[in-house]
Amino acid sequence: MALSRERRAGRRYPLKMHAAYRLLLREDGRILSQARGQTVDISHTGLRLDTLKPYPIGATAEIVIEWPNATDDRPPVQLRVVGWVVRSDEHGTAVKILRHSFKGRQGDFLTGNAIWPDLSKELLTESAEN
Repeated sequence: MALSRERRAGRRYPLKMHAAYRLLLREDGRILSQARGQTVDISHTGLRLDTLKPYPIGATAEIVIEWPNATDDRPPVQLRVVGWVVRSDEHGTAVKILRHSFKGRQGDFLTGNAIWPDLSKELLTESAEN
């Protein structure tokens, strides 16, 4: 019996949180998809989204996650993630996290348009250098 070797750098936690995401081609910045969904699991190095279809490996991912509050008396926040698609199939889309930040939420981003950080150009420049 062969043992499967875990290749992930970080321990995954099965957290299902509401998210809005945008996936772009790194070559030309063309938007492949902009949708709402939910996370499947997350770690400090990556996350997996429940997506409707597979996406190309290497696509840029911009994700805004509605982070749950520990108590109701604190203002809600968003976890903003920028990364690259490392795997995508019928089980979802796995994203390697390159940058992340927490920000105070301006209104309910899940009922309106998400306010996307303009990071695509930075990523396109980084990918050309790597």
